[in-house]
Amino acid sequence: MINQEALDLIIAAIILSAIWAQLGTFMSHKVRIVTIQSILLSIYIIVLGIWNSDIELITLGILIIILRAFLTSRLLNSKLSPDQFVSRERFGDASFLSVVSILVLIFSFITYRILFTPLGYETIGDGGFALLFQGLFLIGSRKSKFSQFLGYIEEENAIVMLGLGIISMPLVIEISVLLDVLALLIVSTVIISDKPETQVFEEMTG
Repeated sequence: MINQEALDLIIAAIILSAIWAQLGTFMSHKVRIVTIQSILLSIYIIVLGIWNSDIELITLGILIIILRAFLTSRLLNSKLSPDQFVSRERFGDASFLSVVSILVLIFSFITYRILFTPLGYETIGDGGFALLFQGLFLIGSRKSKFSQFLGYIEEENAIVMLGLGIISMPLVIEISVLLDVLALLIVSTVIISDKPETQVFEEMTG
């Protein structure tokens, strides 16, 4: 039987990575953290798929690795300055952000249990709901397009996690692929057409 505690540990690591990304200052590190988050999610899904002999789950996990953890992160890293201090983001007090992130986490857990427990509680859905709010917080608390886009990737991961606990697998795969294609288009047209590292530097210097 699959060790549920090990799977729950992966979900906890995914949520912690979202908080870690919230507090990071160097863009290359933030990209790496969110990439690790996507890889952890894909590992969770693939292991679950192998155990249940579900080819759709395995396919979804592989697609997340290829589209989200490899292609998207590669495009983002290609646009970052080699000088990590240029690609550094300035933001408010880290301790304040830590407190807010934890409060958001607690709020999301309580809300999920109130809304979805009567429908059949799933740990993966609980983690997805928490990650959804962390991604929204990252998008709302940053001015940098890079950070906002990383928040969007967290939203993608959250939707997949929620979907695994709530909706049918074929629909989860379709939504995931659609969001990944949209993410690649955003990187190609919005972020790459600008000079995000210059904007970040200007934010840092005021």
